[in-house]
Amino acid sequence: MKPYYQDSHVTIYHKDCRDMSEVEDGSVDFGITSPPYNVGIKYLGDFDDSRPLSDFQVWTREWLEEVFRVTTEPGRFYIFAGDRMFWWLRPLCEDVGFKYHQTLTWCKTNIGGSPGKISGDWNYLSEIILLFHKGKRTKMLNEVGGIKTFNWFLAASPQTNFNENCRLHPAQFPEQVIRSIIARTPGGLILDPFLGSGTTAYCAKKLNRRCIGYEIEEKYCEIAANRCRQMVMEL
Repeated sequence: MKPYYQDSHVTIYHKDCRDMSEVEDGSVDFGITSPPYNVGIKYLGDFDDSRPLSDFQVWTREWLEEVFRVTTEPGRFYIFAGDRMFWWLRPLCEDVGFKYHQTLTWCKTNIGGSPGKISGDWNYLSEIILLFHKGKRTKMLNEVGGIKTFNWFLAASPQTNFNENCRLHPAQFPEQVIRSIIARTPGGLILDPFLGSGTTAYCAKKLNRRCIGYEIEEKYCEIAANRCRQMVMEL
């Protein structure tokens, strides 16, 4: 299939990631993604983010199997997970073939409303990132350019009124987190099967890595491609 967008570092496919036949077996060094959490988010297009759990789990297995197929040995896979899904997501990833490695946490520094405001439950101010590996476990890269080595990240969730890292997607993760992950993870080719607004591709190109991204909604492909076109690489 012809890419929606391609340059020397980034390749974007406007396609369902359950079929990544353009990518050879064992050719990707590591993956980073934030898949839909099945919590009713209104994405552009007609994607159903509120389906029966059993259907959602079958769908998740289908794209996980493709990610495992294209990942090299040794290789890593970072997956952002909602608190309602990570309990079953870890054993599902292991059943596909990945080995659980570590749990990372993204702590959000921006709060909507007063921190003392009473709500029906605990307010969500963090997200889990499950880290898996395929084959032998390898060492991380040393600290680079001030990137910290701890397993938690403090970063604001992108908002529409930000001057930089403005929110272009309802489930966008911050460049700071993705840049930190890429900077410390060995490997030149990265995969994001749910590219969204293209943060993974943008950060990969900025750090002189290559990225393959899949996105089912054409408008998000356009947003991601425009970000990559305008990006200035770090020297």
